[in-house]
Amino acid sequence: GENIRRKEGHLWYTGVTVEFNDTAYNNEKLFLEFIENELCPVLRNTHNPPTSHTMPPTYEADTALSHESLLLMDVAGFHTTETVLEKLHSAQITTSLIPSG
Repeated sequence: GENIRRKEGHLWYTGVTVEFNDTAYNNEKLFLEFIENELCPVLRNTHNPPTSHTMPPTYEADTALSHESLLLMDVAGFHTTETVLEKLHSAQITTSLIPSG
């Protein structure tokens, strides 16, 4: 991951988070980081937009969103761990899972 970041990182848009996992495309740890650092701030700001485009998101990891949301996901193993589902539930995000096949 770090070799790719050094070689190509200057080409990436700075507003996109890029993470690497040596053994798979994604995992529970990376998905939890996405929920906390990307998904919840976007959902919070959808209903409570910042007054300036330069203001950072105001999401606190243990604070529920002020509204309910629905997240549609496939049944990848890291989507359905108890920790992930609890994190989504605590943020008032209902999950709907697409069955495999």
